[in-house]
Amino acid sequence: MRLGSGGRGPRPAYVCGGAVAVLGAQLMLSVDWGTGLAIGTAVALVAVGVWLHDLVLLGVGSVATLLTVPAPSRRIADAQPPR
Repeated sequence: MRLGSGGRGPRPAYVCGGAVAVLGAQLMLSVDWGTGLAIGTAVALVAVGVWLHDLVLLGVGSVATLLTVPAPSRRIADAQPPR
């Protein structure tokens, strides 16, 4: 599949690559280091989207952030002792 070439430019490749990276990071949330991987992937997608001035890649990174952050936040909140 040659998504990066052709008349559409690299945007389809950015969307598919970003979605696969987010999906892989989401699958690793069950292990301890997966939290860092998932948040790092979301931050990297947003940073690259800003750096390239690409709204589509920035949108993929934003959706990744919205999907990723609640799970670790919930895990941290559950680990706190009740007061």
